[in-house]
Amino acid sequence: KNMKVGSYEHKKLFCRSFIDSHTPYDPEHLLWPKLDDESLRRLQSIPFWPDLLRQQRNAALIVRTYAQTIRDPLMKEAIALLAEEEEGLANQLSSMMECYGIATPSLQSIQMPNKIESAFIDNGFEGCLDSFLGFGLLGVAQQAHYLPDALLQVFDSSLEDKARRIIFFINWWTYWNIKLKQRSGWSEVRGIRSLWTRRRNLIRLLSAFNKEEFEEVSPGSTFIAERLLGEMTLEQFLKICQAEQAHRM
Repeated sequence: KNMKVGSYEHKKLFCRSFIDSHTPYDPEHLLWPKLDDESLRRLQSIPFWPDLLRQQRNAALIVRTYAQTIRDPLMKEAIALLAEEEEGLANQLSSMMECYGIATPSLQSIQMPNKIESAFIDNGFEGCLDSFLGFGLLGVAQQAHYLPDALLQVFDSSLEDKARRIIFFINWWTYWNIKLKQRSGWSEVRGIRSLWTRRRNLIRLLSAFNKEEFEEVSPGSTFIAERLLGEMTLEQFLKICQAEQAHRM
């Protein structure tokens, strides 16, 4: 109970907890439920899947590339496993899209940034924000019974595992800050910068509550506003996001 944050014991705890709780992705045991015509139409009408898959593929590549630069054996093992899980989530998403007839984007090579550690940090904070919004959207979908429970349960399990990865990242980032705080510049600024890189996600969120003005710059906002959120205000939606995040984390 007297463990010091930033200590070797802290590192060992958050790395071993993450490694020991890993469940390998097994596509053969993931059975996508059969959907009725209306549910299939609803799923196919969600406009985010291609962008989400591209983002997930890129995340896996960034994390895997960063893992190759790490010398610490335990940390290297944990972050390599994180990359494996990010790739597994991309494969799961691709499998779902293929199963339900949703067009998948072609694989595109991305140019790795010169500062891969910064890219890893940015990617981690982007995932925190995306998950915050994802927790809320799934909560709304569950309340509205927008899709069958069997499918929502698969999404729920994926977000539960995402929460586990966020816990690892935040502990890693805290440890990294403590160990490297002697570097010039206050590293917390990176978190703010990372949120700024996700400004398009925030625009999408805001546009859901003012679809006529923002639909041109935020494709898909009509879907959120009319089919999921209904008459819900931005404040109400953010409260659901906050409640879902508190529950999962």
